[in-house]
Amino acid sequence: HLCTHGAAVVYSLGKEHFVLTSLTRSFQVFDVKLHLKVASPTHSRKIVAMAAAGQTTFTSSGSRISVWTRGRLETEIKGSHSASVHVLLVLDSVLLSIDRDSNLCLWDIGTWAPLLSEPLKLG
Repeated sequence: HLCTHGAAVVYSLGKEHFVLTSLTRSFQVFDVKLHLKVASPTHSRKIVAMAAAGQTTFTSSGSRISVWTRGRLETEIKGSHSASVHVLLVLDSVLLSIDRDSNLCLWDIGTWAPLLSEPLKLG
């Protein structure tokens, strides 16, 4: 199987296109000919959401967001979500995250600083 749950993420880097998939507790990046380009180490918990921008991959496991560059863990963003993060979306230089309790957080991709003083409750 290429992906064990959820949808794959398709993204571009220059003129190349890639497919990001989750294998429950790890992720893999393939080129469009399905050649494996990156394989992450195993996460401690199940990956719930993923997003990608350039050579950076974002994954969520529980309330923690992990930031990866070419399969290497760069940093973890934690503390703003109290529930499991189930949506990650990159919008230019901002990472958007939404948890199961409908709390939205925005992060500056360059500094990982929160762009909201506290999570915004949706709905």
